[in-house]
Amino acid sequence: MPAVGQGIVAEFFCAAVMAGHPFKANVARYASGAELVQRLAGNRVALALASLRPAALSEVRKLRLALRPGEPAFSLTAENVRSGDYPLALPLQMVFPLKEAARLRPLLTFLLSDEFSAVPVRADLTVLSAAARAQLVQAFAKN
Repeated sequence: MPAVGQGIVAEFFCAAVMAGHPFKANVARYASGAELVQRLAGNRVALALASLRPAALSEVRKLRLALRPGEPAFSLTAENVRSGDYPLALPLQMVFPLKEAARLRPLLTFLLSDEFSAVPVRADLTVLSAAARAQLVQAFAKN
């Protein structure tokens, strides 16, 4: 097993799902998503936590998850991650004082552009849909 640091996804999972408890010593960790997929492809009983876009996981079975018992379970799809329905999504939120909106508008518009959206995708992150990004840009333009 490669030596791998804790990472924000594992830290989030331990806090949100495991009530702050660490992983047990027998939990395998992999240095890359590609290595994880290669090791688990075809294994019908293995479970994995990965910070990969759903499309990168085409060779493995994905679990439907519910936030609480008795609530609807959602499949791991880009749409469910974007909407917040998939319980293990870790969104990036932009927070700034409203009085700074005009000054930050060029940066925020670029971060929400189609041109920039390829950057997080290359890092296996799911981005907002083009329509959702355009809606946010319009909201920034009003302020």
